Amino acid sequence: SIVSSPSGASVTIDNKYVGTTPMDTTVAPNKPYEIELYLEGYIKESRSISLKPAENREIKVSLNEDIGEIYVDVSPEDALISIDGVAMSTGSQNLRLATKKYKLSVSKNGFETKTISINPRPKIPQAVSIQLITTEEAYWASRPEVISTTLGNKLKLFKPKDEVFSMGAPRREPGRRANEAEKLIQLQRPFYFALTETSNKEYRQWKSEHNSSSIRGLSLDLNDQPVSNIAWQDAALFCNWLSEKENLPKFYNVVGDRVTSINWDSNGYRLPTESEWSWVAKVTKAGSTRVFPWNSPSYPPPFVSGNYADESAKSMLPFTISNYNDSFPVSASVGSFRPNEKGIFNLSGNVAEWVNDFYEIRVNKSEPLVDYRGPNTGNRHVIRGASWALGSRSELRLSYREPGYDGKIDVGFRIARYVDKPKGDL
Repeated sequence: SIVSSPSGASVTIDNKYVGTTPMDTTVAPNKPYEIELYLEGYIKESRSISLKPAENREIKVSLNEDIGEIYVDVSPEDALISIDGVAMSTGSQNLRLATKKYKLSVSKNGFETKTISINPRPKIPQAVSIQLITTEEAYWASRPEVISTTLGNKLKLFKPKDEVFSMGAPRREPGRRANEAEKLIQLQRPFYFALTETSNKEYRQWKSEHNSSSIRGLSLDLNDQPVSNIAWQDAALFCNWLSEKENLPKFYNVVGDRVTSINWDSNGYRLPTESEWSWVAKVTKAGSTRVFPWNSPSYPPPFVSGNYADESAKSMLPFTISNYNDSFPVSASVGSFRPNEKGIFNLSGNVAEWVNDFYEIRVNKSEPLVDYRGPNTGNRHVIRGASWALGSRSELRLSYREPGYDGKIDVGFRIARYVDKPKGDL
């Protein structure tokens, strides 16, 4: 019989596997044999034997651990180290372990647990360093900064971090209109926002027969031009179609071909809220607000900065900007001209844009409205930004807004979406 401490060791006789300890076996008498015992994490032991006829013998073997050392450096300093699910102690430490594979975990409340495989080796000291990230950091690390739709449109991630800003325009701002009442807004919920307006080519993946029209023989319907001549309902239904195409929950609840309500928990595609559009367009990285898309409070634009009512369109528009020529009498390709400092193109100019909100005029200068979505009901929606057909001081300001219902040849849209469902712990 062959017995080992601890038990479970593999046994070979003359290099032939015969079982695991404890075990009984028989061998021919008067013949030498080499017995070897193997157990992961222990030093191999060998015994030589030769038995006489009818002799019984018990072989007892104490196995010695094969020890390796691993220094584990952890951050935060009070993080807990566990080996194969068994808690060791907190903080960086030197571990002496039998030479076999283990799962080493480092954990702390509020941080993402990290688990790695280790394999100590005898006489070969090792060191590992593990730095935990918070649960929120881990969450955002798994969400890309830029995503692409199946149509090729790119959206950028924005995390406003509870930033408070004023949407609208102060009373004394030159060119201010009565519908630009100031509202204090606080954005909390992160969102993706399209870098460019939706193009005719992208829109026709849904409605192949759509025509964005033309004016004075100049086409608004080229593939790379922004889609226009569409009602708010069409823009919303396009968003639902794209969500379904990408297996995302639909944002708009629809009866027939009309939007009847909104699923605010959805992270499907949608139109930006007016608050999001205004924050992306007006608020700088430093937290200040700008009046015009260019980095100057003066009008007219000091340089070619966007596609507005310019001298190239003088023959077909009632008003154009003097001494300004952007070379596009109608809409330009999406992504033309320089983006703003957030990396977004044509938030003013090219086409004006439908946003998600119903139209209203309401002042709010008290407590900030958190993730403001506009009124719950209405019969018109908000259009934001200037277009190739607009060029006055009032129209080129980033606070410019107007109501709309039906499609116009200088109004299009861009898409947005929330990152995930709202998460109370982030």
